[in-house]
Amino acid sequence: MHWPTIRSTRSARAGLFEEAVRTCAELQGWNEQTLFARVERAIRDGEPDLDGEVAAGVDPAALTGLVQSVVHGFSVQANLGTAREGLLATAQLAHKLICRQLTSPTP
Repeated sequence: MHWPTIRSTRSARAGLFEEAVRTCAELQGWNEQTLFARVERAIRDGEPDLDGEVAAGVDPAALTGLVQSVVHGFSVQANLGTAREGLLATAQLAHKLICRQLTSPTP
């Protein structure tokens, strides 16, 4: 029977970690591209998303970045132990503020 050495075990773990990081990065990129396409379609078609139509002139890349930032912030807060109720309250406020800004005509 062959037992793995400490070195081979560390190397295997490092390889798995690197693979996991690559996979997460690919998923992140895919999620961002999918969200961007959805936002772009909502703006172009004037779909009644976000509790109303998305105002013309909204930058889809900026909106995608904002949503991604909010989601990442929730992830950090959840990992730090923020209670579900706190996360939900923050999510509801973020939704309300984003919708208000996106559906209001800007001067």
